[in-house]
Formats: sequence, C-alpha cells, structure tokens
Amino acid sequence: GNEKIAFEDSLLVQSYRFRIVVKIFSSIHFDLEEKNKILEIECLRDKNSNDSELIRFEAYASLPDKSVKETLWNTFVKEPTKESLYKMKSSMAGFVKISQLSLVEEYITKGFFDVCLEIGQKNDHWYHEYFISYLIPFAFLSEEIIEKTEKLAESSKAFDSAYRKIIERILSKQEN
Repeated sequence: GNEKIAFEDSLLVQSYRFRIVVKIFSSIHFDLEEKNKILEIECLRDKNSNDSELIRFEAYASLPDKSVKETLWNTFVKEPTKESLYKMKSSMAGFVKISQLSLVEEYITKGFFDVCLEIGQKNDHWYHEYFISYLIPFAFLSEEIIEKTEKLAESSKAFDSAYRKIIERILSKQEN
C-alpha cells in the first residue's frame, strides 16, 4: 500500500541524498510542489549549507520543462555572470539529462557550436571550461557533430591547451 519507508539518517550521506533530489526534479512522475517539498527537507537537513544552495540550482536546471531550458540557455550565453561561477556550474550540470534530450537538443547540437568560441573569448577560463564540460553534445554523437567538433577544435588552436584538451574529449568518444 502507501506505507512510508524510513531510512536511518546515516544510511545515505547528504551528497547521495542530493543526487536523489536532482533525479526526482528531472522526473515527470512528481509534481513541482512535491519536488520542492523534498528539496526543502533535504536543504534543512543540510542546514542550508553552500551545498544546499548549489543543489537548488542544479535541481531547477534539471526540471523537464522547455521554458526552463530556454531561460537557462539564454543565461549561460548572454548573462554568464548573473550568478556565481559555482551556481552557474551547478545549473550547467543539471541542464542535460538523458531523459530530456528532446528539450535540449537544439541548444547543444547547434547553439553550442554557434557560441562556444565567443563564450571562450568573453568569459573566465573556468566558466568556459564548465560550459564545454557540461554542454558539449556527447549525447548526440554523429558524423555531423564530430565534424563540427573537429572544426571547433581547429578554430580554437589560438586558445590554451586546456581548452583544446576538453574539445578533444568528444573526439576520443567516437573511438570508444
């Protein structure tokens, strides 16, 4: 039936509990009110630490909602300093979920390549690195994506080696 299952607090460390919260937020099987209740319980359990603040951003980004994805993409591209670097990183971490690829496909298969170099030229090295790490279209590997990535890597030769190394990650995925 509808029996509640209780776990000892020590059974799952808070970082695992937060991973579960993000999974719940990305699911279509819970309504927003339920999701927010669970998030608040976990944040209170964590005494609203910095980790709680960051998980709020990641959880929001993982919502299966086209308008959320559009708003976030515009923020990533046009307002990269709207929030702290770590909050932006958390939002990027929640943006692409395997169960939601149709919601982000246009951003990460086209938009990513349209703005990646500009993001690198106009922003902090770490912001650019996070942008690439979390938003590169690993989930959509195809000949076209590989060609676009090779062109981007070629265009980025003026950038530092860390940048090129990240771009090359997607190329190594095709060999695996």
